[in-house]
Amino acid sequence: MRPARAGRALRALLAAALLALAVPAWAASGLWASSQGRARVFQALVDVFQDRYWDAGWMDWQAWASSYRSSVVEAGSRAAFDAAMRRMVEAVHDDHSSWLGLASYGGASAAEERPTLGVLTSYLEGTGLVITRVLPGSPAAEAGLQRGDVITSVGAETLQGAGRWDASSALMRAVEAGDVTLALRRGRRQWEQVLRPRTLAQRPLAEAPVGRMLDATTGYIYLPSLNLQDTGRRFHALLGLLMQQGATSLVLDMRGNYGGRLGQLGLVLGAFVEGPWADAVSRGGVAWQARYSVVDGVGISRLVAEDGSVLSEDRVSDPVHFAGPLVVLVDRSNSSAGEVGPLVLQDLGRATVVGVRTSGNVEAVQGFTLPDGSVVMVAVANLEGIDGRAFDGGVVPTLSARASLAELARGYDAPVAAAVALLHGLPFDPGRLF
Repeated sequence: MRPARAGRALRALLAAALLALAVPAWAASGLWASSQGRARVFQALVDVFQDRYWDAGWMDWQAWASSYRSSVVEAGSRAAFDAAMRRMVEAVHDDHSSWLGLASYGGASAAEERPTLGVLTSYLEGTGLVITRVLPGSPAAEAGLQRGDVITSVGAETLQGAGRWDASSALMRAVEAGDVTLALRRGRRQWEQVLRPRTLAQRPLAEAPVGRMLDATTGYIYLPSLNLQDTGRRFHALLGLLMQQGATSLVLDMRGNYGGRLGQLGLVLGAFVEGPWADAVSRGGVAWQARYSVVDGVGISRLVAEDGSVLSEDRVSDPVHFAGPLVVLVDRSNSSAGEVGPLVLQDLGRATVVGVRTSGNVEAVQGFTLPDGSVVMVAVANLEGIDGRAFDGGVVPTLSARASLAELARGYDAPVAAAVALLHGLPFDPGRLF
């Protein structure tokens, strides 16, 4: 049975949970260093889970607290304290809730710059390093390298029999030394390419959507993450460009998408659907609903409480709407918002899904700052379809397909090929798409 609508207290609870809490002024006072301070931080953690965890009956919270209290309060060092708190949160057995301690999240490390060619690779025995990703705006992208290209040697070092570690080390050493000469293979074509590494913030590039035309009428967008603040803007601009180039059908590749910002997911979904798209359930009621609308030419993604109050809002100017056939690709790595997106499109009958069944890890998470400045991530809601469809069973693809590194090295990506076959009504999978 679908839970009853949440009351005012629950809506206020979730509104507070959706906002990052400010670090108290006395957070740097070393509160954790005394047994009384550790007890205070411990109790704050217990209170957060008792008051904010989306399923109040998930476990016996007092029994859980009692079993960890002594190891936390008696911890003799910061490392021991963090380890005890981490074990305590892990004992909740929740894929989203986690202990971060004093480490910042989404901070400087996310934008760390270093010399790079802009390729992600995997080693294939007897073959070399297979390029699995080419990052946008990188030297590799500018040189025209593609997913599925094989690096057979780096400088004078042949990689086919080098082994995983030696092959990766050879590429890293070459990047650190300066210009890199690569021997490459794409199908039957072999050539050498000299690339000059450039200092870039690799993670933002790795999380940005990229796209291309697969054929005269089929567009392709890879959406690896929803973590960037401008994911929705980038996505709409990219989709609009593909539509201008003739895309009347689309492959949306979300394989490996671990999630990110629900507001940005709403903007992405808004390219295909309008109106409510998911409900957030917490403590027996629907705490808020996710919606997308277009107002005065602006796409708006909102999380809205039952009384109409807006808990969060994200916008995109010049939104596009794509009404053509859509296939979404998933694999076992999809999680959180990266799993909710395919579930919503499938639930609303807007897309066919190809790939591997996902795990159903669809909770909404929020960070809470404890009295010593430590941060704990807590699952504050569980997402479901607007008609009550449970999402925690994961995505069940219409058609099963799995990528193989050996096939990719030959230029064949099975899920993409299956998607194109579905979109074009082909009785076979085309054999070369990258």
